[in-house]
Amino acid sequence: KVLEGNIERTELALVLLLIDSRRGLSEEDFLFVDWARAHSKPLFVVFTKTDKLSQSEKALLKSPELLAKIPESEFLCYSIKDSKARIHLIYTIYTYLGFNGPHS
Repeated sequence: KVLEGNIERTELALVLLLIDSRRGLSEEDFLFVDWARAHSKPLFVVFTKTDKLSQSEKALLKSPELLAKIPESEFLCYSIKDSKARIHLIYTIYTYLGFNGPHS
């Protein structure tokens, strides 16, 4: 409730939801996604530590069940070892903030 009150009073450019990809989304995470959608809050989900997943575990991140809740355009599979993912995340944040890139 405290978090909800603070978020509702603030005009947010972006809400980043960081999820340990080895744990997956909990029921609370899905509730938060639903809440953000219901309150028109811009949401981007970052699945962290994806380098630690097997190929079959990575495929689950693109399952129809997950994509029904979070479109692929609204999440990123992130690994500190993947410079492309880091650049994608930086540019996503800058885009939501209304900048053209990190050097704007």
